[in-house]
Amino acid sequence: MATGLGKGSGPSTRRAGLPSLPRSDLEEVSVYSLSTPAQKGTDPSPRIIAERISTALIVESDADWDMRVKDIMTLVAEGVQTIVDWPFQPINNTARFGAPMAPSPYGENWDIVWIGHCGSSNHGNGRYYPINDTTVPPKDHEFRFADIPQDEQHRPGTRMMYDLTGSVCSTGYAISYAGAVKLVEYFKESQENLDLKLMGVCRDKIDLACVGVYPQVITAAESDSNIDHAAGEVAGQGGVAEEVLVRPGPAIQYSARVNAEAAMQGLRIESWRAEWNSTWAMVDDEWKEISFEEAREREELALLMASEGGGQKGTTDGKNS
Repeated sequence: MATGLGKGSGPSTRRAGLPSLPRSDLEEVSVYSLSTPAQKGTDPSPRIIAERISTALIVESDADWDMRVKDIMTLVAEGVQTIVDWPFQPINNTARFGAPMAPSPYGENWDIVWIGHCGSSNHGNGRYYPINDTTVPPKDHEFRFADIPQDEQHRPGTRMMYDLTGSVCSTGYAISYAGAVKLVEYFKESQENLDLKLMGVCRDKIDLACVGVYPQVITAAESDSNIDHAAGEVAGQGGVAEEVLVRPGPAIQYSARVNAEAAMQGLRIESWRAEWNSTWAMVDDEWKEISFEEAREREELALLMASEGGGQKGTTDGKNS
């Protein structure tokens, strides 16, 4: 895929192009797409255990993410690791999986990382980790359907990872192998919808490490389509299928749904459609929102200064960019 994120649906799985989480004889990362109400209410934990999957990323079929998702998830990994592994101690993974495993960029002690939702929060409690991120939306483009972290914790232009105590919608979330083992036990007697069950255990189970991410990495795109019809089509009068306009998910600047085809045709980010025309940069020692035009001017000035200062030796000829 253009964003480097592989996807499986139904009985098949494929490894995702996210920062890898190597795990001895376990599968690395699998991505599942849930497209029917029955699937959306199904706990994936038994399958994760049966197939010995280290990390499963479950996304709903209407999910959307930024074309720069791999860069975004690198920052998310830093935040998640800081939340779950502090204070940092040597981890004995052999006891959990039966064989030594390489360190994970997301840390060793997480169970659920909820990266796609309608709203989630830590309700002002627990650890949180904000990090400057040029891809996050300005406030007027944030997606705020339900609770979100408090303003004093979430600074503009940052993406925040935190101890999650409540979340709504299961647009996209990751479950670790260790988390799946716990969830199978917790869900034995629950008859609620999956997102409500996940919200409940993250709120109530003290031995379950749930991490929220805001702004969301994954959101649900608006669509006229019905899950009973082929992707990209809706039923018109008389049952005739009509083509549907591709819409981006909220809070996503360079929508994969909108721009993936252009990227696969070789077009660069300058030719992609942006949902807002600004980014974030350090200006006078302050992290600020700036326009694309100002960002280009600052980049050109930086290149000029580097050239005049002998920095041109370190630039590339563009072949690898």
